[in-house]
Amino acid sequence: MLLKFTEVEKHFQSRTFEKSVKEILIKNEDINKTTEMILSHRNRIEKSKLIDEILNVLLKHDGEMILEMQNEIEGVACLRSFSCALTARQVLITGHQPSFQRRHNQIETIFLSAIDNSANALVFPDRLQQLVVSETAIFDVLPEFFYHKLELVRFAALEVYVQRAYTAYIIECVDTIPIGTSKAAVEFQFSLPCNHPSRQSSFGNIPTPGIAQNRESFPDLCIAGYEYEKNFEELSRFGRTGLMVAYDNLEDFENNIYDVLTCFGYLKSEDSDDDESDSSDLNAHPYMSDDDDPYAVHTLNVFLRSKKGGEDDEMLEKRFREFSQVYQKDFRAACIRRITFAVHKKSHMPKFFTFRSRDEYREDEIYRHLEPALAFQLELSRLRNFTLKLYQTQNHRMHLYHGIAKNKGGKEPIDHRFFVRAIIRHSDLITEEASFSYLRSEGERLLIESLDELEVAIKSHSYKTDQNHVFLNFAPSVNMEANEVLNSVSEAVLKYGRRLWELRVTQAELKINVRQDEETTSYRIFLSSEDGYRLESHLYREVVQSQKTIFLSIGPDEDPGPLNGLSTDTPYSTKDLLQTARYKAQSAGCAYAYDYPSFFKSALKSSWE
Repeated sequence: MLLKFTEVEKHFQSRTFEKSVKEILIKNEDINKTTEMILSHRNRIEKSKLIDEILNVLLKHDGEMILEMQNEIEGVACLRSFSCALTARQVLITGHQPSFQRRHNQIETIFLSAIDNSANALVFPDRLQQLVVSETAIFDVLPEFFYHKLELVRFAALEVYVQRAYTAYIIECVDTIPIGTSKAAVEFQFSLPCNHPSRQSSFGNIPTPGIAQNRESFPDLCIAGYEYEKNFEELSRFGRTGLMVAYDNLEDFENNIYDVLTCFGYLKSEDSDDDESDSSDLNAHPYMSDDDDPYAVHTLNVFLRSKKGGEDDEMLEKRFREFSQVYQKDFRAACIRRITFAVHKKSHMPKFFTFRSRDEYREDEIYRHLEPALAFQLELSRLRNFTLKLYQTQNHRMHLYHGIAKNKGGKEPIDHRFFVRAIIRHSDLITEEASFSYLRSEGERLLIESLDELEVAIKSHSYKTDQNHVFLNFAPSVNMEANEVLNSVSEAVLKYGRRLWELRVTQAELKINVRQDEETTSYRIFLSSEDGYRLESHLYREVVQSQKTIFLSIGPDEDPGPLNGLSTDTPYSTKDLLQTARYKAQSAGCAYAYDYPSFFKSALKSSWE
């Protein structure tokens, strides 16, 4: 069935319907066969849905069956105009990835080889470092080891999780501690990275990383390579203390709640219920700077096992909200900035629910199902000119927000747009060939997924949106020239230019870390097409000047780029009168009159070159 579907639809991919029919008639003299192909193509939507269901069934099977049908699936994956092509790509990726059980066994082998159970100590920390930088996704497997029969494995698994999740932070130390009936618990100290929004207004010195002193822990577990703050003034301002605990269920955690809070120096008193802090701001935005509550410096992460049969997001949110409201005063007295509940189900990514002190410990829905340690890498603070609403997506790496521009004076908002933000996580890529291949394939795949999610959101939305935005944060360091990245991204945008324009995506942004000569530099690539005819591209390097991280344009001096010299935390601007008029003209199928001078300028420049 997959072969028959591909055999018909491949003729209608790169041409208009009329040209495709003409080409089929030239190659095939049998008019009956040509008629059958045309009639089959008319039912392409229904066929695509059927193929999509078949591929979803394959996703649930092991990789061996997928590899047996690899050629057929690859044929479907090449049909770019069909939604089932995306599912086919996912099936191919799944087929080439180790199964959950295989990854589980591999990770367990690493844990057991790194510890000495008789000595109650970690004897080969370098082996755990393999998991921290592993290319394979492990966050769906790692929580399984929080409940391992060996205590050392449980502690080591939590410590690896902290190292991997908080890779963008400056980790001072990690200690394993016993807490009541918890399966495992680790306490760790970390400080905010220099590109965090809270540091953009800092007047202190930029911290210098170094090598931390080992701290006494129980049992003795410490992975080498932690960094720490030499500037203690900076550490006091931007330092945080985190606690990560694992329990079977919420009831067990509640029974140990005061034992957990004691780790933050909190002692329950009889009159503590009468002391209620009013330092929180109910009107605070969920993407505000982390400095809104200077006294809350602790973070609490609670891992729980999913109940048999599972619970949907609404049921889980209700349970956690009621729990947080009961212990709200205790959390505030313990100076807890945020508490995150992570619900783990076997072979699935954890579900995250984050409750913040500034919101009276109500859920911060903007960050649902997002690992809070990497939340700032979505750079939601740059969306502060908009009121945001989160749209749930199937892909946990991708986050879709509907933004409404904030208008002064109570006017009806006219600026509606979608923001697609995604983080691409992977270990550093050593060779230039691997860097280019992974950047191109993974970036293009995530772009297609972003457009699919965006299309669904637009169709289900009553307002017309304009200037939709796509932001991809490429976390691993790549070994290639920044200009090569720019050219590769530009090719991908041009390849899907028509679909981007149909979805009113006028701006795309890529953040990437380029490693050259053992030094890693962050670059930003901005692509925009406001008029729909010209693709403008700008390349920036992130540099620190006057205690702020700013954009420094790379390119001709006569065209430095609109963000040159501005802070990396500069918010996105709302729609101006020019864009409003341009959108009206484009909606009527016309070009905006005031864009013609720029068209002539671009044409003359192209002819001259």
